[in-house]
Amino acid sequence: MGDENNVRTVKKRIELTELCADRLKYLSADQRVSEDQVIEHALNILFTLFDHLDPQARQRGWLILPEQILSHISQTADGLASRQGTMSYEAFLEWADEDMLAEWVDGEVIIASPSSERDQVIREFLYHVMRIFVGVHKRGIARAARFQMKLPRSGREPDLLFVARENLDRLKSTHLDGPADMVVEISSPESRYRDRGEKFFEYEQAGISEYLLIDPARQWAELYVLGTNGHYQTVFSGEEGILRFHVISGFWLHTEWLWKPPPILQTLRELGIISQDDA
Repeated sequence: MGDENNVRTVKKRIELTELCADRLKYLSADQRVSEDQVIEHALNILFTLFDHLDPQARQRGWLILPEQILSHISQTADGLASRQGTMSYEAFLEWADEDMLAEWVDGEVIIASPSSERDQVIREFLYHVMRIFVGVHKRGIARAARFQMKLPRSGREPDLLFVARENLDRLKSTHLDGPADMVVEISSPESRYRDRGEKFFEYEQAGISEYLLIDPARQWAELYVLGTNGHYQTVFSGEEGILRFHVISGFWLHTEWLWKPPPILQTLRELGIISQDDA
C-alpha cells in the first residue's frame, strides 16, 4: 500500500482463493480503486466490527457477532446493493481477462464456477475435432471458452462456438459481435438450470441455429435446431447414438465419445479427415 499523509505502511503477502481473487479484481475495477485500497477498506470494516463486539462474544470467539450488529450489516448491505451501478459491456471486456470465466447480463457480472476435469476433457476433445474438421473443409472457425459472444442483452461465454465462413465479419479481436451459428454448453450442477432456461431462450431469440447441450453427470446430450418458426426443435436426445450436425454439413460424432473421448487421431480417421495410413 502507498505512503499517504505520512502514514507508515508495511508490506504484507496474502494468499486468496481463485474466486476471492476474481471478486477482488471486480471490486477494484467497479470502484476504480487499487486492489490494495479495497483490501485496506475491508480490513477497516472488519476492525470496526471487532471494536463493537461485546466482551462475551470476544471470549467465545471474535467471529461471533451480536444479533443487532448482524442486523445492521444486513441492512447496510441491502442498501448498498440497491444503489449499486451497472457495468457497460466495453468496461466488462476491459476488466475481464482471458483467465476468468465470467459473463455479462444486463450490466451485471456473473462469475462462473471453475470447470471440472471431466468437463475440460470433453471441451478439449470437441474443440480439437471440430476445429480441425471446419478448418480442413473451410467451413468457418471454432472457438472454445474463454471467448465472449455478444448478444442483445448479454455477453455469454459458451464452452464452444462455431462461426460459419459467411459470418466471420462478426469476429473481433476480443469477442464475437453477434450470435454464433452453433453453440455448445457443457452443463454442471451449478449451470444446469441456467443452460436449459435463461441461456436456452437467449440463444433461441438471438437466432443461433444450433445448440448442443451436454450433461456429463447424467451422460446425456441434446441437440436443438432452430425451426422456421424461430423456436428450437429437438433433433437428438440420448446417451448414445450418432449426433449429426446441421450447421456444419458432414460433421457427426458418436455420443459415446463424449463420455469417454477416444484419441484425436482415431476420431479424425473415423470422420474421414485423415486416412488409415496417416500417423
